[in-house]
Amino acid sequence: YQSAAELAPTGTTFVIAKLSLDFLAELKWPTTVTIGTRVTRLGTSSLDREHAIFAGDHCAARGLSTGDLIDTQTRRGTPLSPQARAYLETLMGAGGNEPLR
Repeated sequence: YQSAAELAPTGTTFVIAKLSLDFLAELKWPTTVTIGTRVTRLGTSSLDREHAIFAGDHCAARGLSTGDLIDTQTRRGTPLSPQARAYLETLMGAGGNEPLR
């Protein structure tokens, strides 16, 4: 997350609405992992992301998540700003609907 991108203006915050994680291989503690994340869908106030967790050169887990931008007072969804949408579109990455492997 890059706060300079001002994805969540004052009075708003992102919340995790949905999260799933599928382990493909065993991960042991302690170990160093690399997490790749890309945006797969932008809604009016939400975004879907796909995640891949790598240990060394193999993918140990894949995940999906949905985040919603909400008003901190009303706790209701609030639209992504044009600037936030433009920045998040840069995180959609190549591959379209192809799953991370």
